[in-house]
Amino acid sequence: MSRRFRTQDGKHVGVGDAVWSQNHWPRTITGVVSEVGADWVVMDATEDAVATGSAIGADTLRIAAEDFSAYVYESHPPAEECERAGCRFRPWGARRS
Repeated sequence: MSRRFRTQDGKHVGVGDAVWSQNHWPRTITGVVSEVGADWVVMDATEDAVATGSAIGADTLRIAAEDFSAYVYESHPPAEECERAGCRFRPWGARRS
């Protein structure tokens, strides 16, 4: 069985699952690597994020497995957090005021 990780919103995810980073970018978990004495969760930008031409581009994010639950959500963060962060990804259709 592949390794699973707990998200900030209490869900369990693994390789192939879509997640949201704390800075409100959609990501897909693409692997887990062991480097520098720790396991790192590797996440790439989703195709949707790359297609927007946004600052995320095709960037890869690595987070230490032990820190994963502090920075990654399974679902998009709550609207009020999103608004404060100036998020461009609004799956519920909200608009900036």
